[in-house]
Amino acid sequence: MAKNNKSAKASALRAKLADDAAGKVEAARRAVDEADARLVAAAEKNDEEAKAAALRDRDAATADLERYQKAASLISGGGTMAEALIENGWGDNPVTVTVIGPAKGRRRAGYQFGANPVTIEVTLDQLKLIEGDAELAVTPGTGPVTLAGAVPQRLPREAFLGKDGKPGAVTVLGPAKGRRRAGRSFGASAVTFTPTLEELELILGDAELSVAPAPGAPAAAD
Repeated sequence: MAKNNKSAKASALRAKLADDAAGKVEAARRAVDEADARLVAAAEKNDEEAKAAALRDRDAATADLERYQKAASLISGGGTMAEALIENGWGDNPVTVTVIGPAKGRRRAGYQFGANPVTIEVTLDQLKLIEGDAELAVTPGTGPVTLAGAVPQRLPREAFLGKDGKPGAVTVLGPAKGRRRAGRSFGASAVTFTPTLEELELILGDAELSVAPAPGAPAAAD
């Protein structure tokens, strides 16, 4: 009976911690969105002082959001692919994974990762290093193995605009730890939407995000 009571108390504590973490994550998301809105307003008014203040506040709120999201993940007890493979006796067999890094580039386990997905074969030790890096999005590999190359250049804003000067649909990927910009959350799963010009500027201005025209988006102006 004592053991059951102890287990129940532990479960109740975990639930409370999870609720607290979720509340902090949501508050940090709102703070990032508010700073984004102030940044857009300051840019429209050419107010450099207000723009600098909004950038400082956004960076601080983004750091808070990443910290709270990590805490929430730890509380939920989410495991990694490496842990699951070890539990299932994978041994020394290579693992095929697809990895996406930030547009600014990220080097881990002997590979260079960037905005373009890279499919590689790695050992479990390498997989641990890659999955342990919150800047990288890691999923089970699909398709042929590719070689990690140079970090691709960010496409210019004009590449995302149609002939009417308006943005077309974009597909955005962020780091595994998550990234909040332009009122949306981005991470390892692709998010496709049609941004406003202001939202496009915010997303393209963030080196943590990988942005590409969505399939079927209107052709860019010549």
